[in-house]
Amino acid sequence: MLIPAGSKEAVGLSNQLIIKLKAGTTTVKQLEKELQEMQAKIVKEHSKGIYLVQLNKNTASSPLQIANYLYETGLFDFAEPD
Repeated sequence: MLIPAGSKEAVGLSNQLIIKLKAGTTTVKQLEKELQEMQAKIVKEHSKGIYLVQLNKNTASSPLQIANYLYETGLFDFAEPD
């Protein structure tokens, strides 16, 4: 469902992210290092280089903030709340 800009509808986010490693640049070890600092972990690999990540329920930042941070590191093709 798309929510129009300016809408006052509430949107709920899960505590999971979908993250795609930047091919040929980023390793799983780099992802794990970033996640460890946020008390998050890889739940499973969806397909080559695409991971489902579980955030700790006590994480101070929102899933959207964490996804934005990870994307802005330049290590990932995408990072978004699931």
